[in-house]
Amino acid sequence: MEVRCTTGKGVMSTGECMACSLNDPACGYDYTVMKSILSDTEKASRQDEIHVTDLTGCLRHAWYGKCSPAPERPTDLMLLWLGTAVHSYVESEDEFSVSELPVEYAGIKGKIDKLYHNGLLVDVKTSRYVYATKIPYASHVLQVNIYAWMLRKSTTRPVNRLQIQYIDMTGPTKCRACRVQYRMIEGFLQCPICHKTSANAHLGGLTAEVPMFSDEEVEREVCKRKEDLFAAVQLNTAPAQEPGFLCNYCSSIDVCQPEVME
Repeated sequence: MEVRCTTGKGVMSTGECMACSLNDPACGYDYTVMKSILSDTEKASRQDEIHVTDLTGCLRHAWYGKCSPAPERPTDLMLLWLGTAVHSYVESEDEFSVSELPVEYAGIKGKIDKLYHNGLLVDVKTSRYVYATKIPYASHVLQVNIYAWMLRKSTTRPVNRLQIQYIDMTGPTKCRACRVQYRMIEGFLQCPICHKTSANAHLGGLTAEVPMFSDEEVEREVCKRKEDLFAAVQLNTAPAQEPGFLCNYCSSIDVCQPEVME
């Protein structure tokens, strides 16, 4: 496994990266932190498997991950590491819910974060910033509907309601003017100093209701994208680009869109 040095030293192995972190690294990541961040990067190839997350984002990004993975920056891997840490806490089972439920149907694999026994399916998403007026995001809506479809088709568990629990990794919204966190005052979220409100203000977590798609709608969308990705992998030919704001965060942008990096 290779990583791309955040401080401009180029591509190096994870071993070289961790060795560098033992000696006051310029990136500021201590060895113990770097070791934890990189521990999940040594994974077996999923080239022959199609997962739910492969189908809900850019197919070309999924193809690069399977056929031509680009070295990741530790700073980007840190965000995944933090998200995994949050999931490890929320994915616990009790008398009200089942968590980390693996599902497989129609050649697609997935793992559901949390399933409530009363038929409510909840998917957990972490983000650096969450805006109340913009959620749920389209790819997340499709993803949780795919999970619901797979559950209905492969198990006897009922699914009659969908939600996405968003967790803002930066915490509650801060007032831009006063730089303090919003609080609930007399039933309204507002800045405790200037008392301004915002439609996007939250206390660090937001739950979004998700419209349910029919099995026919999901199957039509999913099977087409699965077939396109599978064919691309077999032919070793990248699928068509699906440009979006996530391109700016993609580790393969320099080979996918070299003109952007010039």
